[in-house]
Amino acid sequence: RKYLKYALMPIVVLGVLLVLAPSAVTGPTRRIANYNTVYERPAPFAFRIVNDTLCAMQGDDFMLEVTTEGEARPAEAYIAVDGHRYKMKAADGMFHYNFRQLQRTQVFTVEGGGVTSRQYTLEVLPNPSVVSFRMVLSYPAYTGRETETVVNLGDAAVPEGTRVRWLFQTQDADSLCFFNQENPEHAGYTVDGNGRVEVSRSVLHDVEYGFCVNSRYGASD
Repeated sequence: RKYLKYALMPIVVLGVLLVLAPSAVTGPTRRIANYNTVYERPAPFAFRIVNDTLCAMQGDDFMLEVTTEGEARPAEAYIAVDGHRYKMKAADGMFHYNFRQLQRTQVFTVEGGGVTSRQYTLEVLPNPSVVSFRMVLSYPAYTGRETETVVNLGDAAVPEGTRVRWLFQTQDADSLCFFNQENPEHAGYTVDGNGRVEVSRSVLHDVEYGFCVNSRYGASD
């Protein structure tokens, strides 16, 4: 019975471990049972992206913010993108990297302290823009002047009563907003399938105007 008492102690300890920390028992057991399998030591930390979203407009900069979770923290971190490896800036307990003037979607990983993150994708969304525009000036009959076209020039001196047609060629845009001091509210015009849109006004006095283009992703002046 004395020996039985001592034999029961390891069994009790084993039972407690199985309840409170099963991996402490089952992990080594699997290693013994599968002695031909190579097991890697669990990483002491993991990289985590802090940014709420990995999206940016074409042509914009994007500041990537990365932190770590776990028992350790690497002294340095690097970002691997487009076949190159760049050192990230360490500040405020995080690692930072600034993507400048993004033109296309980027796939990257973060490395450091012998740990490599999974692949992440920074999606670059098309930025709507006006590629070119023309003003077709239809002068009133009393001037005797023929219709004239002005290309990529926003200012023009015209006689009272001139009919002005603005012909815009856009890229990656869904609509165009046109406004002036007489009508500060933006008038919206749908862009056709070829990226073109037309706005027409009769000019009776000096007028200042502006325009912007929009897409489902954002707007651009």
